[in-house]
Amino acid sequence: MTSILMLAYCTNGFMSNLTRKTVRSLARNTVGEYELVLLRNGGKELDWTLEDEGVPGKQFSTDNGVRLGLASAYNKAASLSSGDVLCVLHNDVLLPQGWNVPLEDAARKGCIAFPMVDESHSHCNLRGIVKTEPWQTTGSCFMLSRETWEKLGGYDEGFRGFHWEDTDLFTRAHFSGIRLVRCDVTVEHYRGATRTYTKSEEKENFEQNMECYKKKHGSVLPYISVTPQEV
Repeated sequence: MTSILMLAYCTNGFMSNLTRKTVRSLARNTVGEYELVLLRNGGKELDWTLEDEGVPGKQFSTDNGVRLGLASAYNKAASLSSGDVLCVLHNDVLLPQGWNVPLEDAARKGCIAFPMVDESHSHCNLRGIVKTEPWQTTGSCFMLSRETWEKLGGYDEGFRGFHWEDTDLFTRAHFSGIRLVRCDVTVEHYRGATRTYTKSEEKENFEQNMECYKKKHGSVLPYISVTPQEV
């Protein structure tokens, strides 16, 4: 079974609705057995539930509604999951039919599997964020086996707030001999939506986490160089 880990931080109707659209696309288009572990990471309570949407899984909130850094929040969600494959899925990604099948196959081969990403409806242009290149990893949607997750130790909680924690995970995987592969499936990512519609100490987080990353890895960045067929 695949456990899909999703965080929800909704401060307005736009993000609540986008989260619901993501969950509905998951319900319509996921093949086989799965669970959704939805962790409300601060923000407002959702006005709908997984049960309302007919989605199998678990719905939690952080203690006292505190907003955790992404590394801590995803590690918490993973600890609440039970699948042999884990998927990190952001709440601003829409999924096509059967999206999970090629990713699960590659994850069970010991790879970290990424989809191709359509950012044509991205909010990046509102924040001056460059779009994802084909060789680049993305933290918005990827899969790996629980064995691989545990080998890596999950996200490094030394990364505070947001940014660089996923890049660090993928770089550690690369140095551990784990393949990073791109699968033949495309998801639609409204990249930058959360950052556009919420306020945070984002610049400070970015700079601090970038320095943390550089201390660990220097200028090395992870990249996708093979397809699952080449593994």
